[in-house]
Amino acid sequence: MEAMEGIARPAGKDHPHALAVGGDPLGRQRQVDSWRFEWPDALVEWSVDNHVAIHGQTLVWHAQTNDWFFRNGDKAAVTRRMKNHIDTLIGCYRGKIQSWDVVNEMINDGGNAQTALLENFRNSSWLRTLGPEFLTLAFKFSHEADPDAKLYYNDSNNQKTPAYGASVDAVLHPNAAPTVP
Repeated sequence: MEAMEGIARPAGKDHPHALAVGGDPLGRQRQVDSWRFEWPDALVEWSVDNHVAIHGQTLVWHAQTNDWFFRNGDKAAVTRRMKNHIDTLIGCYRGKIQSWDVVNEMINDGGNAQTALLENFRNSSWLRTLGPEFLTLAFKFSHEADPDAKLYYNDSNNQKTPAYGASVDAVLHPNAAPTVP
């Protein structure tokens, strides 16, 4: 496991036999149609052989999506790229990675329960290109790619302030996003 240092970590004290894996090691697309799966393949093989559950991170995150993904700002093209990205990554490990962080940190650091709708989405390339439905699309495509995987929204700041938590709750509430699986 020494070779995996820096790309996998224990999923938490409540899950000592699980790994959380993310970022470039999970085959992040650096260029159009350019994938590298050597590291994640080795990690997944080791985990399966050793009966260690894997949690995959993160499919849609403003901080790890390359600029080429949004080239020309074409909504249909970016939607196809998102679907292809999710289908490729989840599809490669379907049944081997049990859960995924689908979207990460889509909320700004402000707002409150009354103003926590569209104005509190992070002004990311995802929002500017696809609108707020990028959240629903990401979860829809992820569920289609592996209906048995558990899917999560991840945000390390959701308890930072009551306003931030209210923003996350308002956006993720079933009334705000009724079609998210």
